[in-house]
Amino acid sequence: MSQTFTDVMIDIETTSTKYNACILSIGIVAFNLYSTSTTEDESESLELLIDKKSCDDLNLHTCENTMKWWSTQKPEVRRRAFEDGPRLSIKEALVKLNDFCKKIKCKRYWAQGINFDYIVLENAYTQLNITPIWKFYQLRDSRTIQHMLEDTPKKPEDAHDAISDCKHQIKVVKYVYSKLFPHSSTTSSNTVILPSTSLKTEETNYQFRQGQWKCTQCDGMNFSTRLNCFKCDSYEPAQKIRILKRGDWFCDCGSVNYSYRVTCFKCDKMKNEN
Repeated sequence: MSQTFTDVMIDIETTSTKYNACILSIGIVAFNLYSTSTTEDESESLELLIDKKSCDDLNLHTCENTMKWWSTQKPEVRRRAFEDGPRLSIKEALVKLNDFCKKIKCKRYWAQGINFDYIVLENAYTQLNITPIWKFYQLRDSRTIQHMLEDTPKKPEDAHDAISDCKHQIKVVKYVYSKLFPHSSTTSSNTVILPSTSLKTEETNYQFRQGQWKCTQCDGMNFSTRLNCFKCDSYEPAQKIRILKRGDWFCDCGSVNYSYRVTCFKCDKMKNEN
C-alpha cells in the first residue's frame, strides 16, 4: 500500500442487535479525512465474509426478529450476507482485520454509531482472547457527524453491504468536514490555521493566537490556548501559544502560573528552577 491513510471506516453485518451479536461480515475502508478527492484510488478496502457456524460455536447471539428482517431484504443482499464466499472463521476474520489496520497505520477508526460495531467486535475479540488493534481514544462516530448538516449525501440503495455502507459513511464524514473546515490542508499536521488577533486592556496586553493543534500522543485536537492535551493531558513543550499576562510563567510540567507565584501550583517546583 503506497498511500498514507489517516482514517478507516468499519461496518459490520450481524444477526442480532445485542453486544454479543453473531457477525456475518466485516467491511473496512481506509481513507484520507482531509482529502477532497472521492475517487476509488483514494482508498483501500477489505471485506471479510464470516462463517456463521464459527460464531455459533462461540455462542454469539442470533435474534429471531433480526433474521426475519434479513428475509425481507433483496436476494443479492441476503446472498452476500449468508452465502457468498470464501467465508472465514470469526477468528481468522479478526486476525485479518488487525493485520489490515497494522498495514494502514491509520490514526482514527470510524463507525456508524458509538455503541454497536466496535462493541460487537470487541466482544468477539474478547471471546477469542485477541486484542483489537485500536485504542479507545482513536474511535470516532460517523452518525453524529452525519446529523451536523442537513444536506449530507443520501444512503445508496445497496444498503447493508458492509463495503458500500463504509463508502457512504466516508462520503458523509468528508462532506461535513469540508463544510466545517473549508481551509483545512492535507498536510501531515491536519491543522486548521485561523488568523491571529490581539486585545488590549488598561492593565495589560493579551495576545491571542487562534488555531488548533493535534496531540502527538492521542491525536486529540486542541485549542491553541492549551499546553496540555484536553484528552490525554500530554504536555506539548513546543505549543507555548497561550493567552498570557505579563509576568506569567511556564513550568516544565506544562502548567501556566500567575506572575505572583514563586512555586508551580501543580508540582510545587520553584520558578527559578525552570
